[in-house]
Amino acid sequence: MTLFARSETTQYNRSHLFLNFAAIIILFSILSCTQKAPPPPPAPINEQIEALPGITFEEITGDTFFEKTYKITVTQPISHDKPELGTFEQKIFLSHKGFDRPTVMITEGYTAHEFYLSEPARLLLANQVIVEHRFFGESIPQPLDWSHLNVKSSAADHHAIITLLKSIYKDKWVTSGISKGGQTSMYHRYFYPNDVTASIPYVGPLNFSNKEPRITSFLENVGNEKCRAKIHEFQIDILKRKKEIMPEFKKIAKQNKYVFSIGLEKALEYAVLEYPVAFWQWGYLSCEDIPAAGSPAIEMISHLQAADAISFFTDDAFETFQAFFYQALTEIGFYTYDISGFKGLITAINEPDFSMSAPKGTPLVYSNKTMLKVNDFLQQKASNTIYIYGEYDPWTASAVEVPEGKTNSFKMVYPSGSHRTRIYTFNNQDQKRMVDSLSIWLDDTVFVKNWELMNN
Repeated sequence: MTLFARSETTQYNRSHLFLNFAAIIILFSILSCTQKAPPPPPAPINEQIEALPGITFEEITGDTFFEKTYKITVTQPISHDKPELGTFEQKIFLSHKGFDRPTVMITEGYTAHEFYLSEPARLLLANQVIVEHRFFGESIPQPLDWSHLNVKSSAADHHAIITLLKSIYKDKWVTSGISKGGQTSMYHRYFYPNDVTASIPYVGPLNFSNKEPRITSFLENVGNEKCRAKIHEFQIDILKRKKEIMPEFKKIAKQNKYVFSIGLEKALEYAVLEYPVAFWQWGYLSCEDIPAAGSPAIEMISHLQAADAISFFTDDAFETFQAFFYQALTEIGFYTYDISGFKGLITAINEPDFSMSAPKGTPLVYSNKTMLKVNDFLQQKASNTIYIYGEYDPWTASAVEVPEGKTNSFKMVYPSGSHRTRIYTFNNQDQKRMVDSLSIWLDDTVFVKNWELMNN
């Protein structure tokens, strides 16, 4: 009995040991199968771009911040609602930082003249895509049908490009733009709210009129009373001395090869009316720079030129910005001039009107219907957005208002700032608020350390 019992126990222990060993082998096999193999490295960026449908591309020299930069043309429908109307080629610049980095799309409002490194891409250590606006630069549909130039169509362009490039850049996306480009980023968010994680529109107005009264009111109150009075005195003095000043105006025109088909006198009057807008918008000059009444004619005209108030009314400007003025006078709004303070001095202009800048022979019927819808969306639903403005910039008059508690978006206004206000214009504390917010929204702390190093 003892021997039998001992042998039975030994056999049982051996069997039990075998079963445990087999179970370990099976468990190890299961675990090995469930562990994913590391993903293969991504194909080089140029190969991934080449695989995209409907594009042509070439590598160009870009900022050394990026690894590679490419000029790309994307085939777009002239009408996204009616693709049978044909296509056009839209120009973009793509700059590669890393497949694991976020991507910033710069929604240009005009021509994308050259590649540049944007502030958001530099701040976020991000890839960058600059998109030329439809009907500008090299991105003009043919035949030229202005009815296809509207914010809905441009938003659809941006949506198509983001959809295309998300096959390459799978991390979070941010849209940004300056001035009309800032407006354009807002319109895209309204039509395609889920395309991107965050937006940074710079100095982008949201107008509700083609003669925006808020801008007129702004100019009557901006800065201090002494400076506003000096500006008005400067305008009055030029208008009173038109005959004396005109020869110097002609010299400026000849030196800069300006052509004024509207006529020299009308061009001078328009430049004088534009002067307060340009003075406050760009902030190139201070109130101390304004010549006193009775100053030499050359000094008066040189100052008007320095404020960037003259070239706006040249034939070249009208041609370059006719697409902008079509949009401004039909959908996105603009301002006009109050001439009530210049009675008897404005003789060449019957009533200020920017229709001269728009495409000739094209109906200009304004509606603010879309702008009001965009405004309601931005105020009530558009999260993860930082609106940046300068206090003295006239476009801040029609800035987006952000009601407290509706979204997590917010507006930053730089004291005494101009249309040139950027994130790095602000003090460190205000910058930190923006950087921290972007870090939370993008779930990314890598760029925060970079910002801290740059600011220490």
